[in-house]
Amino acid sequence: MENNSKRFFVQDGTKYDVFDLPKWLVVKGNIDISEMGLTELPDLSTIVVLGSFDCSSNNLRTLRGAPMVARNFNCMFNDISNLLHGPKIVNVFNCAHCQLSSLDGAPEIVEEFYCNNNLLSSLHGGPKEAKIYDCSNNKLSSLRYAPDSVQEYFCCSSNKLLSLDGGPKFAPVYDCSWNLLKTLKGAPKELNVFYCHKNKITTLKDGIKRVGTFDCSNNKLKELKGCPEGIVSINCSYNYLKSLENGPKTAKFYNCSWNNLVTLCGAPDAVDSFICKGNYLETLEGGPKKAKFYDCSYNNLRTLSGIPKGKDVSVNYARNDIIKNAISYRFNLLKKYFSSEQKTK
Repeated sequence: MENNSKRFFVQDGTKYDVFDLPKWLVVKGNIDISEMGLTELPDLSTIVVLGSFDCSSNNLRTLRGAPMVARNFNCMFNDISNLLHGPKIVNVFNCAHCQLSSLDGAPEIVEEFYCNNNLLSSLHGGPKEAKIYDCSNNKLSSLRYAPDSVQEYFCCSSNKLLSLDGGPKFAPVYDCSWNLLKTLKGAPKELNVFYCHKNKITTLKDGIKRVGTFDCSNNKLKELKGCPEGIVSINCSYNYLKSLENGPKTAKFYNCSWNNLVTLCGAPDAVDSFICKGNYLETLEGGPKKAKFYDCSYNNLRTLSGIPKGKDVSVNYARNDIIKNAISYRFNLLKKYFSSEQKTK
């Protein structure tokens, strides 16, 4: 409470002390009492804050005394274990990086809700409606009690999820990366962006039907059967794919690097960027016929037959046998030439 610049504010010509506000005051601006070493909040339970209320980076163990209404509420980096006594009417509620083991006391309806980087094993008590909902970096094994619909962005990455059952049925952008998922059952059927990398997924069946950007890299996929339609960008690198059959037929960005591919059959005919490095390819036949950028490095290629042609194509074919093969071929031609020259003499 030593920071007087935070403790006092002027409104309508009157100077107010945050720690001694009159009841039912409507604060037209912001209140910032962050980083003041507080162990408890002043009693603001009847106060309305039309701006932002920031009590982050203190030593709070409870939200008792928090304002009843605030446009934005920030209590990050405290030692609170639940959200009891927090504001019920709020647009943005940020309680990330605390010690939360329960969401009891959270508002039912918010625009943005951030409870990431806590100790949550359940979403019970959390908001029922939100545009943005981030519960990443917790200890969740289930998405039960998550909102049915998240209007913009839902993130449950870096948890211990075995299933997406119970999660939102609608979310344009959905991130469930860094979990223990084996299937995508329970995910929304149609999305704009879906991240499920760094899981243990073995099949794409019974999952998403349509998506624009799809990242299923770093999983255990052996095939792309069940791959969603409508893909513009796909990253299926670091899996166990032997073929691109059943993958997207149209895509602007396609990354299938570091798999077990021995053929590019099933790839789209035209892409902007195609990356197939780190496989076991001996030929590029079956791959895209049109591309602006093409990376086929770290394979077993001895020829560039099948690669897109055109002066505007940028190609990386490093770490193959192409150059060595070309030198050997030219050496043999020269050998034959000098051999024939000697015979004529």
